[in-house]
Amino acid sequence: ALTDPAEEEAVLAVQLFGSEPDCMAHQAARIAKRLGDRLALIDVNMGCPVRKVVRRGEGSALMQTPKLAADIIRSIVDVPVTAKFRSGWTNEEKNAVDFAKRLEQAGASLVSVHGRSARQMYRGNADWDVIAQVKEAVAIQYADYDKNPSTPTEELNPSWHMYSRGYTLSDVFAENPDWFAMSYKSFCGLLQ
Repeated sequence: ALTDPAEEEAVLAVQLFGSEPDCMAHQAARIAKRLGDRLALIDVNMGCPVRKVVRRGEGSALMQTPKLAADIIRSIVDVPVTAKFRSGWTNEEKNAVDFAKRLEQAGASLVSVHGRSARQMYRGNADWDVIAQVKEAVAIQYADYDKNPSTPTEELNPSWHMYSRGYTLSDVFAENPDWFAMSYKSFCGLLQ
C-alpha cells in the first residue's frame, strides 16, 4: 500500500490525482482513516502533464476544467487540502490566476503553481510573472513550484522570494539527495 508509512514517519502529506470528485473524496477519507492524526494534508496533483494522465482528464488537464477542479477540492473534507497546478494548458491559455482563485473559494489551504504550461512539460523557462500574479490573487498560503532545475542553486532562483510566500522543492532532489545541503547553503546566502 502506498500509504503504509514507517513508524518513524510521524507527520505525512499524501498526494492524489484524479478527475472524479466522489472518487477523490472517497480515497481521501480512506487515507484519513488509515493515517489518523499522522495525516497533515492531502495534496491534489493538478499539474502532471504526462500524456497517460491528461488523457483521462487528470493532472494538468484539469486546467481546462476549472469548475471540476474546484469540485474536487470542495469534495475533500475533514483534512487540509492543497493543490499544485500549472500556468495554464498552453502558453496562450494561461489561467493560473483564475484557477487559483477558484481553488481558494473551494476551500484549498495552499496552492502551488508550476510556472510552465502543460504543453511545455518541463522545457523552457518558468513564467515568473504568472507566479507573482497568483501570489497576489490569493489570500491563502502560496508556494511556487518551478520544476526541472539542473543545479541546486537553479532550484532556488534568486528572485523566488520576491514572488512566493513559500517554496516547494522538485523531485530532482530524490535523485540528488546531496542537493539538500547545497541548497540550504545557497538559500542562506541569498538571504544575507
